[in-house]
Amino acid sequence: MSSRMSRRRKNPNDAASMSTPAASQSAPTPTAAPAPTTNRQTRGKKVNIPEELRKYSRQERKDMRSEKEEQAVAEKTEADNNRKKKAATARDCIAEEMDKEALRDDELISTRPDLLEPNSPLPEPEEYPLRTSSSPDPYAPLSRAQSSFTADGATDRSEPPFSEPVSESEGGMHAESVHSTEEMDVDVFDEEHENHGTGNVASMRAPDSEESLDNEERVEYARLKAKLNAKKEKKKEAKVAVRTAVTAARTNPPKTPVLQMTTSSTKPIHILSDDDDDLLLTKPANKRAKVTEIGGLALGTKKYLALAKATWNTSRIPSETEVEPLVVGEFDADESPEILRASRDNKASKKQQKLQKGSREVELVDTDVKEIEVEERENAGRRRVILKKEDLPIVSKTDYNIWSSELVPDLIEWCGTCANQFGLGNEAELPNLLASLWEIHFGNLKHIPKTYADGTTQKKRSYHPAILSIAQSQIRTYRSKLGVAALQAVSERITELELEGKEAIKKWVEEQLDNDAFSCEVPGPTRLTSQGALRSKLVTNTFAYHLTWVLAAKTPVGNPAGALALSAAAVARALYVWKDGEDSVEKRREERRRKIEEEKKKGAKKDKGKSKEEPKPIEDPLLDFGENWEATLDKFFTVAQQFDDTKFERVYRASEAYITHLPASGAGPAYKESTKPSVNQSRAATVEEDRFVVSD
Repeated sequence: MSSRMSRRRKNPNDAASMSTPAASQSAPTPTAAPAPTTNRQTRGKKVNIPEELRKYSRQERKDMRSEKEEQAVAEKTEADNNRKKKAATARDCIAEEMDKEALRDDELISTRPDLLEPNSPLPEPEEYPLRTSSSPDPYAPLSRAQSSFTADGATDRSEPPFSEPVSESEGGMHAESVHSTEEMDVDVFDEEHENHGTGNVASMRAPDSEESLDNEERVEYARLKAKLNAKKEKKKEAKVAVRTAVTAARTNPPKTPVLQMTTSSTKPIHILSDDDDDLLLTKPANKRAKVTEIGGLALGTKKYLALAKATWNTSRIPSETEVEPLVVGEFDADESPEILRASRDNKASKKQQKLQKGSREVELVDTDVKEIEVEERENAGRRRVILKKEDLPIVSKTDYNIWSSELVPDLIEWCGTCANQFGLGNEAELPNLLASLWEIHFGNLKHIPKTYADGTTQKKRSYHPAILSIAQSQIRTYRSKLGVAALQAVSERITELELEGKEAIKKWVEEQLDNDAFSCEVPGPTRLTSQGALRSKLVTNTFAYHLTWVLAAKTPVGNPAGALALSAAAVARALYVWKDGEDSVEKRREERRRKIEEEKKKGAKKDKGKSKEEPKPIEDPLLDFGENWEATLDKFFTVAQQFDDTKFERVYRASEAYITHLPASGAGPAYKESTKPSVNQSRAATVEEDRFVVSD
């Protein structure tokens, strides 16, 4: 069997390639294969995994990443060079056009020298008297109102801003009757900045908190404005740099040099306040006027209009303004402890009255949880459908033999090459792989249709949901049985070493787990001094279970690094089970059986009124062979992935000797062939048992 395994592993390319589902749809249906005539023709066929589904090694992934990085750097360098080249070409073209335009301007100026004369300056703006109106504008701020008004609205600059009103007996009218709160909406906080000495105005000041909020808003606005100005300055710098480069490339540079732009980032930020309104009206702007003016107006019109003093249709209120005091709300005052306590007692009494009317308090009553579970189970909805082998889209029992003896070994062969051994059922490529294997093993059978009816539509039989569901179940069974094989290997090793007592077994388990000595053929004091990685008796004995399946596979896909790592992880878990000097899994199983028997004995004698559910004991999750051992699996997979064909041949030869010692439950077709007696042995047994046969 070793030589046969070696020949099959050395020539994996002699088998036919596996076809993908897409190829099986486009290609015509192949004819039935001829009957094999020799043993060589019964060898398996290799599956050519598509490039996008192929598993890459760590070095290959590293090379691919480095290649992508180098390609990205090269593309970036090429793009920068192209951009610089394009910018240089554009700069030269613009410089050439500007030189041509300068020559045309020189020719035009030679014929029209009057174009060089500057425009006549505008006259200085004159001071105009302020115009006022008798009707005040209620929406204008008081800070921009005129300084002095009379009762009839006429302006008199010689009089003081506030004159004594005449008495009512002389026919005069009091200021309060003229300027009432109904006629104007007085802004108290604007009057605050005027500070004319009136008592009511001085007393109505804004709180300090509001002033601080206003200052914070102004500071935030100034920061945002500075940020926007910085962006504009940055864009201007880029434009000036382009203009400077174009000017340097010109053959006839302009007479007036291009000024370098200076940034104003060091200029202090000025926070505007309400006192700056008059400053904005009188201080001229420092910005130069743009060349493009409003159509039909001379140059400098905007500057002239800005210097002109604005007129406002407002009037100043010379009298005192009466403002109603703020009314304090109900929640503005702090409640005393006595009032707060009384309010809480009142709420509690109302709640108690509401409970007494219609509702009822919650009561804790002892009950039988199992009866509730039975009722819920009986009244439960539709259960999840569990697919079995009878649900496979096959016709006869012979077809199921093809499934179990040919398709499943090919599936286990593929599983042995994967790194994620605990998540194979959720692999994205699993449905397509099963469809390919179905087409290989069942696609040529004439009695099996190509499609199946799913409601009112016809779908491909290779994508039947039962195929994926049963294949996932088969993978889980394979992984579980491999863990059982590891437990049996450790138990046999303990019996072989004649270890008696828990302390002796605990000491031996600790020695095996130290530096993973159980995984090496010749363990040493350290990992570096150990020899024969993943070729120990325990690992090869467990790995033999995997060989019972893959020896019957007809589509080898590569070295089973994942299956070898899974075998080592299963041995580590089996040693962990024996870490206390006894089989913890068997002990847990016996405790569960004992509890079930005790519950059956109690039966109806159990008092429903006093029954209490016993707390469920906390179980060690590492006793189960599952995803908790994924870190250990990854560690051994890193080692097995570096093995070449020679090292795997050594593992095969060491494992084939343990095939006949494995448990028959869950073993693959190779186990049945190895345990089947030969023809000569069966004949000899028949002769010895038949008493009527007389030997020579």
